[in-house]
Amino acid sequence: MKKTFKKLTGIILATSLLITSCTSTTSIKQEDVINNISEISSLKSDIIKQKNISINIEKASLYGDNVKVSSSFGEFTAKTTDLIKSNKEILNINSLSPQLITLKDEKDANKTPLALSIIANPEKVKNAIISPQTTAEALVFMNPAIATAESNLAEKVVAIIKSLPETTVLANVIESRAKEKDYLSFDNKKQTEALSKAVNATVNKLADDFQKIKEDDPANRVQGVEINSKNKQELETTLEMKNYRRRMVSLSFLSQNKEMSNESLLAAYDLIDIDHVSLGFKPSIKEFNLNTKNKIDQVEVIGVGLKDFNEFKEKWEKWDTQTKIKYGTPLVKSLASDFISPVISIITGFNINKIYSVGIIKIVSSLPILEIIQSFKNKEYGQVFKSLLGGTVKALLVNNGALLREILSKAGIELTSAIIKRFTAIIGIFNLATNIVEAVRTLYAYANSKILDYFKVEYDNDKIYFKK
Repeated sequence: MKKTFKKLTGIILATSLLITSCTSTTSIKQEDVINNISEISSLKSDIIKQKNISINIEKASLYGDNVKVSSSFGEFTAKTTDLIKSNKEILNINSLSPQLITLKDEKDANKTPLALSIIANPEKVKNAIISPQTTAEALVFMNPAIATAESNLAEKVVAIIKSLPETTVLANVIESRAKEKDYLSFDNKKQTEALSKAVNATVNKLADDFQKIKEDDPANRVQGVEINSKNKQELETTLEMKNYRRRMVSLSFLSQNKEMSNESLLAAYDLIDIDHVSLGFKPSIKEFNLNTKNKIDQVEVIGVGLKDFNEFKEKWEKWDTQTKIKYGTPLVKSLASDFISPVISIITGFNINKIYSVGIIKIVSSLPILEIIQSFKNKEYGQVFKSLLGGTVKALLVNNGALLREILSKAGIELTSAIIKRFTAIIGIFNLATNIVEAVRTLYAYANSKILDYFKVEYDNDKIYFKK
């Protein structure tokens, strides 16, 4: 049965790729990492904003005589000793998204980084520290169950990570191994156990806060989604959609079982109050104009969920290929947006969900979606995350990084050989996402959600109402 699911999912994803068009495979231009963001005329101000910070190193003796320090947008080389106290060395970063800073031995610049540092909210930072402690914090933060590309939430999450004794234990293990070549990209029992404990401690702390929220859905909310009619002009109505849950959904507007329109709604990520996580997330909001020439009688809400998995699996076996495409594609989009995008965003240095139109679905073209959802059901989260990351990296880098180039170009960045080298070196660390996340509460949005649900549509004096 698993083989059947995998084969069918492959058909869905292959067809989806055709629908979302092909990616060009022009050759890579050989040039240095982009150092002056302001010179890129096509850069969008709401995605990337230039900022310079200074860099300091703690425990410099671990890293050799000369080091190369990099962000996604700049790099410099320096004597290690000069970075202990001096604030002269400046690094270019993007202030609108969490940033990952890497440190390498200058002689082994193409190898795995020796140390990392995560800058959760760059708008508030003038100086970054690199140390075994910051390396531990970055490793924990970059776990797909934890990572976020939203600065306010990242700031809260990193503060929790910093405060945990489990992170300190991991930092001590990292310090003891820091002189080993490529130590971060190879499994080590002691380090893996320490990382697993730190990840789970973070997950449990976040879950404790988030589970204080009791979601009482009002009459116009289905699976955390609200749809409200704002105004009507002849045969067109403006709808406002709100998503209160941290999972992406697709909405299919139906008239007599025929789809008239389909809209994707990103997950809610921004916190209502950074100091009080338990207040929950601000909803993601989207408006669109619905053609009402044909009366809508139902809206399907489609997204990754666990509550109705067995029922969904039974339906899946009976559906034709076209129906599988309809319901499989939103699952791919949701997984890509909710678990893949944050990790890739931090590596690339900007929130790729903000350029979602590129077609994030392509990055998971080889994933067996139902098997992954079944792994969720079986609490095999480590395997889920490893499959997601592995498939993503393969899709991004195939054909000389054609898809990675497409995503970067939407933000005004040209793919270079230096960017690919940095990307592959970093992903070599995080592709080892085998840490078992023990708390099912991590997936609260999924555990409490259905894959399929519906709004019923009512009309009153030409006004449309969407109710559960």
